[in-house]
Amino acid sequence: MVELLVVIAIIGILIALLLPAVQAAREAARRTQCTSNLKQIGAALHNYHSSHGNLPTGCLRNLDWPYVLYYIMPYIEQQQIYDVMHVMEQDGIRPYDNGASAYWPKNLQNNGISLYLCPSDGMGGRTKNAKNWAMSNDPNAPEFYVTNYLGVFSGLNEGDTNRDNPRGELNISNPLEPEYRAVFSFNYGASFKEIRDGLSKTLAISEYLTGKPDDARGFPVASVAGLQLLHVRLTPNSKDPDKMANYPGLCAGGKTSYPQLNLPCVPSFYRKNCSVGSRSRHPGGVNAVLCDGSVHFFTDAIDIDVWHSLGWMQDGGPMGAEWDQ
Repeated sequence: MVELLVVIAIIGILIALLLPAVQAAREAARRTQCTSNLKQIGAALHNYHSSHGNLPTGCLRNLDWPYVLYYIMPYIEQQQIYDVMHVMEQDGIRPYDNGASAYWPKNLQNNGISLYLCPSDGMGGRTKNAKNWAMSNDPNAPEFYVTNYLGVFSGLNEGDTNRDNPRGELNISNPLEPEYRAVFSFNYGASFKEIRDGLSKTLAISEYLTGKPDDARGFPVASVAGLQLLHVRLTPNSKDPDKMANYPGLCAGGKTSYPQLNLPCVPSFYRKNCSVGSRSRHPGGVNAVLCDGSVHFFTDAIDIDVWHSLGWMQDGGPMGAEWDQ
């Protein structure tokens, strides 16, 4: 009997020793897959640029759902989904409108896009549904893909992005200074010649989390922070909260703030203050694709000034390999 107890104890000790190694190996595989996803997205951005002379539009000012990830679908073998969404765009139908479900063929309903999902997350599912803009549990409500990868937008918050006027099309008295401009903005995707800091030193797409099924994080149906817009106000996986709109499904009353899940948020009554930072389930940092198509892992400890500089394409930095992890 004593011998049996000793054997059981030894087996328990071995399992306790091996389990962290197994978990680490699994996470390494998931991080590798995430890196591969971003490399394919980076290649799609380059192919789009080759065809159009500029990167895809970040998002639209007057129609809130077409987004950079939608524009590159033909370059990631998602032509069928793109064609459906293109008809919706032409008809002025948004993914959360009651009539949106009629546009989706049965074989596309409830299907996410694997390339847009980091396998280390998965908390928000592959799709979410919304009805009349609000998150919905109605099985007949339109389904839409979710994503762990968001474009980096100009400035530090939505207010800055709204003041960005790269094409000079807005009649505003206080446009955003060019040194705070990212490669994506409203009605704008940069050309490579505009990225004066260098393609290898400027962020294009970085990771974000999809939240829970009943919140709108990573649900790219509207041009707001956390759904489409990501800024470099916070370093990766910051303990400081994201500032999200005080809307249901976003951070109304702080109901979707889960600091223990790396999903801290505070509600903002002013959209101009809204801003989310890059977040992931990878221990110690996030993956991001630069404008040259290379993917790098940026640690949580990166200097905030360096992170800002990586996010902006005409500010004169960063120099050297001080950020390369």
